[in-house]
Amino acid sequence: MKRYERILLATCLALSLTGCQAAVPGLTTIEAAPSSGKVLQKGGVSLNIKWPVIERPGYRAQALPSSSKAIRLALLKEGQAVGEDRVIKKSELQTRYENNVGVSSVKFDLEPAAGYSLALKVYDSELDAEMDQAHEIAYGISSTFEVKSGYSSLVRVTLTVPNGPFLDALSFAGAAPGQILSLSGHNFGTDLSLIKAEYHSTNGNTTPVVVQSVDPSGDQLTVKLPGNNLPSGNGVLKVTVDGISANELNLAIANRVDVDQNWLTSHSYNFNQQFAVCLLKNAATPLPIRGYYWAMGGEASFALSQPTVTVLDSEDGLVAGAVDGASVTLPANGSYKIRIAAGDLAPKEISIKAVTVNFTAPVITARKVTKIAFLANNQSYPNQVEISVPGSISDGTTTTAFHPGDFNWVPSDSNVANCNNSNDNWQANAIFVGGSQAGSTLVTATSKIDPSKSFTFSIQNVGLQALELSRSSLALRRIETNREIRATLRLTDNTSIDPTTLGWEVYNKLEWVSSDESSFTVVRKPHPQWNQWSTAENGYALVSGVSTAIPGNGTLTVRWADDQYILSSIPVEVTDDGSVDLTIK
Repeated sequence: MKRYERILLATCLALSLTGCQAAVPGLTTIEAAPSSGKVLQKGGVSLNIKWPVIERPGYRAQALPSSSKAIRLALLKEGQAVGEDRVIKKSELQTRYENNVGVSSVKFDLEPAAGYSLALKVYDSELDAEMDQAHEIAYGISSTFEVKSGYSSLVRVTLTVPNGPFLDALSFAGAAPGQILSLSGHNFGTDLSLIKAEYHSTNGNTTPVVVQSVDPSGDQLTVKLPGNNLPSGNGVLKVTVDGISANELNLAIANRVDVDQNWLTSHSYNFNQQFAVCLLKNAATPLPIRGYYWAMGGEASFALSQPTVTVLDSEDGLVAGAVDGASVTLPANGSYKIRIAAGDLAPKEISIKAVTVNFTAPVITARKVTKIAFLANNQSYPNQVEISVPGSISDGTTTTAFHPGDFNWVPSDSNVANCNNSNDNWQANAIFVGGSQAGSTLVTATSKIDPSKSFTFSIQNVGLQALELSRSSLALRRIETNREIRATLRLTDNTSIDPTTLGWEVYNKLEWVSSDESSFTVVRKPHPQWNQWSTAENGYALVSGVSTAIPGNGTLTVRWADDQYILSSIPVEVTDDGSVDLTIK
């Protein structure tokens, strides 16, 4: 695919204007020559061409490619040629110098009129320009303009550079000082002398970058970044070919190299009461390497280009074949060091262990937990359960037992139960607590070091399902002042509990409410612990009809005192004969 680099050129139509410039820094301009000061009957186009000079200090890309040798100019009126084309040769024109830049002048005399335009073709060969060959290195045409006697105006010409240089996106975010980078793209050409590169940091520093080689295909560059004088932080890499700029590439520069800190944390384990980075023996493990630099608010990091990684054994001997691309493989149990180098930065060494996981899959029967306060102290319904895992981790010399942080604990429904010490590298057992919802969840535990080692078990979170009353209906006569209603708590594991056996804390949480005390009243019976005549077999509440009852309907409600949550609601009908009928919904 061709890429077209569009660069701005400026011309001035003038009879008396001097010093007309395009307001685009670093671009070649075509500007008006000084006039004689006489009032002329004709108008004209005066062009000053600034030829590019590669060797000048602070060199930047300009509109004309550096290899430009000739320009073919054509004046058009209403799209039709006016006179013969003019060929401007850099070698033939008398050239003056301004700030070490060669400037050539040419002028066209024109009849004052509207509808003019200016077409340009740029060549790297004078012969090609004379013969009007089709392989120009740049071309463009202006918008239409009008020539007036005694007036000047600015005309812009956009030059198109066919097959301009283009850089592909980098596969990394940054590099180290002194590092050699391989850049891919298109249209670099094969003439190394025409390719220039610079690094521009965000603090305003510009540093030359050495272009070491270009591939014969013209699609690959090798550049070497400057050494210790290259400032760390963010910036852009700029490349020009024959004076034409390619697209810029963002490139951060590191002041130190290290492994990603999250990777270090996730691979660190309690090994014999000390933290150690542990990798599974003989398993390829990706090694994410980062470059770091100080930025506003702290240290920033990025993916680093092509670091050099070596693995050393306990005797500092090179472990051959341990590094494959971005992964390392430790061939046997033991202690190792990973050495990371990038450019001129100081190498980083990381101590690491190659281990095996000795594992016996445990058989764990279903465990129960609950968040209900009055059940939490009951041995059958604890507020947490502990899970132990038989097995160990060994580096061939030392063996250490499992800890909760050695496993990923994943419940199928985290609303039911969760491990609350899943990252604990010191406690012996994993602790599970009930979640916000009652029910059962299957938990899968997988070894972080060796994912082939895993087991499953079930956790049941017990909650309150319903409050059941001992009577579905109740008939009262005025002379029979008391009738018992007994309450039973039904749990989500299909067990039932008599509230009177749970202590005064639960007893005080149940409220019995009459909607119309002129018809009937509800009196909670004393808890057995505080009244000797009342026993567990006796009722929990008493419902009484009022002797002066007014016939009508009412509701008996049982609710929690804490949040007023209604557990049961019983419609009550008071009849003329003095009886009260209660039916559970």
